[in-house]
Amino acid sequence: MNNSKMNRVAKNLDILANVAGKITAAAGILCIIIAVLTLIFGGKMFSDGAVTLDLDFVKFHLNNNADINEQFLKYYVFAATLGGGIICFLVYYISRLLRSILSPMKAERPFEAGTPECLKKVGWAILIGGFLSELVGILARALLIKAYSLGDLFSSAAIEKTEFVFTMQFDFVLIACAVFLLSYIFTYGQVLQQDADETL
Repeated sequence: MNNSKMNRVAKNLDILANVAGKITAAAGILCIIIAVLTLIFGGKMFSDGAVTLDLDFVKFHLNNNADINEQFLKYYVFAATLGGGIICFLVYYISRLLRSILSPMKAERPFEAGTPECLKKVGWAILIGGFLSELVGILARALLIKAYSLGDLFSSAAIEKTEFVFTMQFDFVLIACAVFLLSYIFTYGQVLQQDADETL
């Protein structure tokens, strides 16, 4: 039984979760450092260089005539990097929870006590991270509009009106619901395993 498929898969997933956790923790620290440096140095960090504006699949290379508000640009970089850092730490937290879930699976006991609670924590972390990611995205886009004066930048005789539409994706809610459902399944499995242990 030591060489069972569950044991091998759990060990491989544990290695992946460990590596992903370390990478996201390092990325989170880097994002926080950049956010703090942006607040301290402000426009000095992104001045005197080529200015580009990247909008999905279109990249605009701007010249000196572009009216760029460095204060809003600073807030944009700060919000984006700080939000990214917080999300990285949430992913790191989820990776730690996943390793706690995988630990008994490596011993071929998937329904150990504590696994359902860890799954619920994963679900809540996904919900919090998803909402935070969407809110930071909206805030960053709003600051980007102010920083580059997009309404003026795209003023043209061919454009009658510029309209900015902010949307939120809620796919993460479905993922969180699936994880919560999985936690209830593991709770039921835990009861069955406990009954089996008592019978033995």
